[in-house]
Amino acid sequence: WLKARTSRPRAPLVLPFRRWPDVTAWEMPDKSHQTAFALLPSEQGPVLVPPQDVSLLLKADWALFLELAAYSLHGGAGNIAFGVEEVTEAESQSAIAVLFVMVSCGHGGEAAVRRVAAAGGRGYILGMTHELHGDVEKWGAAAILHRPLLRLQTELFEPEKRLKGATPKGRARPPVDYEALAATAKAPAPVAVREERFAVNFTQADPTKKDLRHELRNLGTVESLKDKSAIPKMAALVCEKFLPALQANDAFGAFADVFMATKVVAVAHRKALLYVVHEVLKSKGVMGVEDRMPGCVRFLLMVGAIVSGFSEEEKRSYTRILSVWEKTQVFDHDVIARIKESWGM
Repeated sequence: WLKARTSRPRAPLVLPFRRWPDVTAWEMPDKSHQTAFALLPSEQGPVLVPPQDVSLLLKADWALFLELAAYSLHGGAGNIAFGVEEVTEAESQSAIAVLFVMVSCGHGGEAAVRRVAAAGGRGYILGMTHELHGDVEKWGAAAILHRPLLRLQTELFEPEKRLKGATPKGRARPPVDYEALAATAKAPAPVAVREERFAVNFTQADPTKKDLRHELRNLGTVESLKDKSAIPKMAALVCEKFLPALQANDAFGAFADVFMATKVVAVAHRKALLYVVHEVLKSKGVMGVEDRMPGCVRFLLMVGAIVSGFSEEEKRSYTRILSVWEKTQVFDHDVIARIKESWGM
């Protein structure tokens, strides 16, 4: 029996086949659900990029930004801007070619992207689920520039030790004989003639936008912020001197330049600028000129890029003054609605 059992031909062993899952099931999940929007310029204005093309464009432009950021470490500064204040300043100077903002920037960031696209650039808004959101968030906001920013030039003085030191021999000069100079000097012109000559020069010098910016910057000094009469005086100066001499866009453009570039005592200084505009709006007969009210509205919409990023506590003064304008009907309802949208209210 054993011999017959072992010599019998054995059937091949057949095990039940288990079908393994397809390879694609082990791949990373599709990222098409990630939120990111892109705006490009067109003849009809800014247009949305199709969702399937956003990722490719965004990654290419972000790689370019990182490359330019690396170059800036070796002296290639001026090609990028990052941080809310610097990017806002670049946008106000129309220097942005590509703009990256997060959805947390709110209406101000969305409006900035639209303006950049309307000016011929590209803009991206990244949602919190996008893979690049964390990178952009670390930069605050980011932009690729097509030209360097125009910055204020500060005058650097030599240290006091250098000023007190001895003059090098190469620059030493012989002593001056003041008695000989006095003997050969011409008699000065009469005082009346000199005053008349200089008076003519002063009366011919009209105030400029640069002068207004200088006055508005001085409004942010500690002394001016403590002086209760500084805001009414500044408003009177704007009404009586600068608005009659400048175009409205230039005058209120100076307000926007200072508001969006203020870094020292920024909160109090910006509030002071807004209160000056409020005093100007209250002045009778000042805003009746044709282009002044649109220029003021343009300023209020421009600063929305900064105001929209404030906390609720920081916005309290802006909300209060906006409600006053709404009750007193300083602006039309549609203008108030546009300002609220720009300020993120």
